[in-house]
Amino acid sequence: MVINIVIIILFLIFSLYVFKESKEYFIFFILMWFVHFWMMISVAYLEKGVNIKAHMITYQNGSTIRLAIYEVIFFLSALLTIKVMHRKNETNFRKKTIEFNNEDRKDKFWLIIIASCTLILLFDALISPNKITNSKVTRFNFYLDFSKLSFITYYISLFINYLFCVNGIILLNSIKNKRYKLRNMSILLLLIAIIYEYLIDVEFMGYIYLIIIFMTPILMNLSLEKYKFLTVKNLLIVTTVVMIALIPKLLFFSKSTVYKGVADSTLDKFIYRSLALQGEVWWGTDNLCQKRSSSDIHQMKNEMNALINDENRFNAGIWYLSYLIIPKYNHTASLATLNCGHPAILIAIFGYLGAVIAQCICGIIFAIFTVILKRKIERKQYASVFFAYAIWYMTYTAFYMGGIWYFGGNTMKLSIIGLVLCGFYNRLVNYKKKNNLHIDESCQFTEKITYKDI
Repeated sequence: MVINIVIIILFLIFSLYVFKESKEYFIFFILMWFVHFWMMISVAYLEKGVNIKAHMITYQNGSTIRLAIYEVIFFLSALLTIKVMHRKNETNFRKKTIEFNNEDRKDKFWLIIIASCTLILLFDALISPNKITNSKVTRFNFYLDFSKLSFITYYISLFINYLFCVNGIILLNSIKNKRYKLRNMSILLLLIAIIYEYLIDVEFMGYIYLIIIFMTPILMNLSLEKYKFLTVKNLLIVTTVVMIALIPKLLFFSKSTVYKGVADSTLDKFIYRSLALQGEVWWGTDNLCQKRSSSDIHQMKNEMNALINDENRFNAGIWYLSYLIIPKYNHTASLATLNCGHPAILIAIFGYLGAVIAQCICGIIFAIFTVILKRKIERKQYASVFFAYAIWYMTYTAFYMGGIWYFGGNTMKLSIIGLVLCGFYNRLVNYKKKNNLHIDESCQFTEKITYKDI
């Protein structure tokens, strides 16, 4: 146990270095870091010896050390890639901070889109059986069994979070230009979205995701302005937000009989869910990989089939790992899955050495999409931000839950197409603008060329 505590402290020191060096990119690292650090704490807890109901009793086997090594590889690869791309970009014209022009019409147009989508979701949650009126409602079955407007709201729910990154830019723009009505509307829409998520039984991480996505442009701009994040005031704010987000989960545990036999009190259930279950996939997979003589490279065929057609996903990624550590696992019995399948999926397929190379590649891919998203936010290209965030979030999910099938889903495909089309549009507008510039020979006036925002 002592060695695990030392490993966690060393990883925290490494994390501080990564955040410091990543500068304005840190906000994109923090979400990925949070879930993986949470998993590391969980694995260290499991190594104390925990009864994971129905399928295994854990023990100390060095899983925490191995997990820490793979996490360092991922974040170091991502950091080095970002540094290279950032330095290359610095040779061209770059804005040091986000420019806040008074773009009232554009902001209102996008705010109407965000408001329409958010209010439709809330209306559906209110007229349909929801968490308050029906105890059987969960985030997994709401649109399948209860929603009265699922033919519309299901598809809106797939991308509503990404729109809130655009909403964050609008909030920032309205604050800088003192447009208080737009500012108030932007914040109100966030509160409405949180109410909607509560009604369909979204849990702790769902609220955190939404708030971080909304705050991304604001935090990115603060980092560009050299704002000091690590203060007592900010720590108190973050702690308060996290505690409020935990309230629905604690209320659920106080009434539920889930985990009966291994965790009975509300506190025991919370500890069991937040610690024991968060790292069980890594601990279980790592334990099996130590015992078997070879990796399962043939599983790569199933992963590629899932990438091509996500209907094959139940034989890949987190589902494959679930069957691996729980032979009696039945994905049709529950729409929920286990947690944190990455980097467990890598050691299961490629073995420990091959997983090192694969983890480097994952870090590079994550960094590339991070740089793309940051540039779109800087330029305030709202449509591009929407598609870029969808791509980034799918990448984040793949490197958190495990499995490359996330890259083959319809959300990813449509977002890539949308981002490419936006890129062509931006270049076309920029080309036309360049051709329309004229130099006044008497004063030699020249105009600086910037991208036209969508």
